[in-house]
Amino acid sequence: LFERPRFRKAAGISVVTPKEKAEVLSFVPDFGGPVAYIPNAVEVSPLDGYTWSPPASPKISYLGRFDIIHKGLDLFLEIARRAPQVEFHLYGPDDDASKKSKKLLMKSCSSNVFFHTAIFGAEKASVLANSTLYLQMSRWEGFPLSIAEAMYLGLPCAVASSTNFASLFEEHG
Repeated sequence: LFERPRFRKAAGISVVTPKEKAEVLSFVPDFGGPVAYIPNAVEVSPLDGYTWSPPASPKISYLGRFDIIHKGLDLFLEIARRAPQVEFHLYGPDDDASKKSKKLLMKSCSSNVFFHTAIFGAEKASVLANSTLYLQMSRWEGFPLSIAEAMYLGLPCAVASSTNFASLFEEHG
């Protein structure tokens, strides 16, 4: 109702993944302006000095909002339930919206799942560098910076095929 007219009147549209271009053009097929792919900028200076050093015991990490449906955290917890020998660590904000979701998630998770507050800077770099895998099970997503940061450190990443950036993983191995 609101977005289509706004898109049609735009002088140009930017997307963060190539797959989004097709989505935009299917949403406004008569759009005549440019649609440019401009990936998110990633600030890597807080990550300098850190490199991936997997821990002896497997540890899977996720950084982001505690949005159960959007971020696929129900799927994340199901994977954790099926891999009891692996630790699963979720880091996210403690804002009002997240607190409610976090409580629901904590009630339904297995004992190998750990919840933490959001982390930044050196603490984030250390967590990523000392994880075995970064896991993003989002049902839809632009391009999460935490994945780019994890990749910068050399941390292997697994992403749900439902995300727009999954095609970038496939294309570039």
